[in-house]
Amino acid sequence: MGTWYLHEWYSSASNTIAERAAAYNMPGVRVNGKDLMAVYHTAGEAIDRARKGKGPTLIECVTYRQHGHFEGDEQKYKSPSGEEKEWADVDPLDVFRTYAIENGMLTEEELDKLREESKKDVKEAVEFAKDSPEPDAEALYEDVYAD
Repeated sequence: MGTWYLHEWYSSASNTIAERAAAYNMPGVRVNGKDLMAVYHTAGEAIDRARKGKGPTLIECVTYRQHGHFEGDEQKYKSPSGEEKEWADVDPLDVFRTYAIENGMLTEEELDKLREESKKDVKEAVEFAKDSPEPDAEALYEDVYAD
């Protein structure tokens, strides 16, 4: 994916969000958010560090927002560098699938079965949501703990 990170220079004196961790006296780590195993290992190290009483870690998982902030967002703030296509071509599920097969974690058949089960689960969840009644307006105030 070439340059898999974006610079924060336009909104902060830091080049990355991870660099901001130093201001809070903790380590900051930047990881490719489209690489499940990289995120897993980075989070594991941070969890281990915290369990040893060494405090928190700020993990910046860098990815690419392919859609705008809102419906109709023209995304004029994105540079026409071709970066969007480069990021869009990388599917984290495919990256993990290749890793899992190459490392003997799962077979192609097991991964295919998981994918089909997941599609079925999502379809059922969408159907459940569509078949459910609209919530009462008062539900907006449930589980809200602010005055």
